[in-house]
Amino acid sequence: MPRRPSLLEAANTHNTHLGPSFLQYYENQKILLPICEVKYKIYNIRHLNDVDGTIDIDFVIMVDWEDPSLSLLDKNASQKTNIDEYNPADFFWPRFELLNVETNHGDNNTEIGMTLPKRKGSKAHPYRVSITHHCIYTFHIALDFRAFPNDEQVIGLSVKSRTAQRLSEDDEYGEIQFAHPIFRNGHEITPTADSLLEWDISSMRAAIDPPANQPGRKDSYTMQILIERDAKPIFWKAVFPCACIDLLSLTAFGSPMTHLKDREGTVITLFLTVMAFKYVLNQKLPSVPYLTSIEKYVTVTFMALLIEGLIFFVLHELAMHATGDAAYRSDQFPEARPTQVNWFTGLPPKKNSTPTTTGATNQQLHVLDKCALVAFVVVFILKNLWYFNLGCGTSTCTLNQNDNFLVT
Repeated sequence: MPRRPSLLEAANTHNTHLGPSFLQYYENQKILLPICEVKYKIYNIRHLNDVDGTIDIDFVIMVDWEDPSLSLLDKNASQKTNIDEYNPADFFWPRFELLNVETNHGDNNTEIGMTLPKRKGSKAHPYRVSITHHCIYTFHIALDFRAFPNDEQVIGLSVKSRTAQRLSEDDEYGEIQFAHPIFRNGHEITPTADSLLEWDISSMRAAIDPPANQPGRKDSYTMQILIERDAKPIFWKAVFPCACIDLLSLTAFGSPMTHLKDREGTVITLFLTVMAFKYVLNQKLPSVPYLTSIEKYVTVTFMALLIEGLIFFVLHELAMHATGDAAYRSDQFPEARPTQVNWFTGLPPKKNSTPTTTGATNQQLHVLDKCALVAFVVVFILKNLWYFNLGCGTSTCTLNQNDNFLVT
């Protein structure tokens, strides 16, 4: 029988510990490493940092397994099991680590490998052993702001087991496999767990999470928590003002097309307003190498104002060189046109020469101006329908869709 290590020696072992009683139980036969069930219980989620992609989580991780070598304790015992004789250093003691951890907080955050296993035997499972580790960690998460402010983010809590220690060069022990928490009836998020100011917890999934190039491995277990941003404040602070700017730009059509400075003055003022608005919006968003949905919305507003200004210029030039009755009056032609001049040279036409015209009559230009107004109203409606559909559409979050996933 191998030398019995002290509890401190066993706790400081980097690999999964196989104690002498465990090895004695499997003497002269193949060692079967217990399958460990993982359960998360989330107490609090807070302090999501959009800039560096970190979040604080207060939770308990519970790992349970059945160790048949505990039957050695009952060999010479009387009718009931003597639980007090259980020494973790004598039996199977799995090692595991949490991934993507940046820092830990509080007094309860001892090294996860130093947490002592405890025997939790029952009539149905007399050889059940459990590790319960409470911690408050800051985790790194991958953020995707493409759908901002209607974005959803995935918080991943991943635990990975360490292989069993090799007692000699000939020993080859496999990975410690994880499984869903059957003992403890699934994962939990407490009702008061959500301490995020602008986020709501949407759903939770958990699964065996093997590497993409090794789909058969079962030594990693991940729980994903999906959170949704509350987009209402951003809507009233950003989207609604931008929509108002779109509508106000249509009031420029109320000025006659021959009054270019009035029309362009309205468009340029609103264009500069959107520029200032976009600058403030950039202060809210982290620096990302792609356009978010709200930035696309603002960009479409820029393009609409640009095209509107160009159309005003073209209509003005056409109106200044229109053919037809100069005495024609409408809301777009409130006064007689100025004396026609050559469009390129600016010189008045010579006597007995035909004035330079565009071939468009006043009435045609009036109808064209109204068609442009209707077209911009349609663009406004389509743009907002697109954005509404983008915000209410199917989630673009990449939740792991592995068949092993347990929806809790």
